[in-house]
Amino acid sequence: MSDDLTLPARDDARAIWVFTAALDAPAFAAFTKPGETWPLAQALGLPGLRPGSVETFLASDMSDYGLDRYLTEAHGMDPESVAPDATRLAALEGPVVLLFNRDLPAGATRLDPEPPLAFVGRYDAPYDLAPSAPHPETASTRGALAGPAGPEPDPGPMRRMLLVTLAVLIALALLVLALA
Repeated sequence: MSDDLTLPARDDARAIWVFTAALDAPAFAAFTKPGETWPLAQALGLPGLRPGSVETFLASDMSDYGLDRYLTEAHGMDPESVAPDATRLAALEGPVVLLFNRDLPAGATRLDPEPPLAFVGRYDAPYDLAPSAPHPETASTRGALAGPAGPEPDPGPMRRMLLVTLAVLIALALLVLALA
């Protein structure tokens, strides 16, 4: 974990900042609701923040899964940066705010959180991901596969239906001519 509130210099670096909010659930819902003046963006010191850069929830919502697992497994943060704070993250109570560094306001270089927010930590994703090994070529990767040859459909029932329909039409035509 890094306690750094400075935004990453690299555009391709990924980081998540975790904050708690000293608010009850109804006040937290109002605090995190985007609008013309968004209290959450103001408290983070990021006017112009987009809602897609933030995730909010109650810590109790993560009690079964664990916030540390959520950061590493769901968001790909480096387990080595999250592990030292696992106990601290598990002990969080109340509202939690996750701030993602994607799509932050242009020109922002540092976070400046104000109450009711309290900074918990910054967690980074590993930058150098190992490339996956190439998959061996299989028949399905070479294009369309011919399906199994099945039995030819029996044209008999369709042909009989067509003949019955034609006979009914001829009978109707003869009836119309006879009545005319």
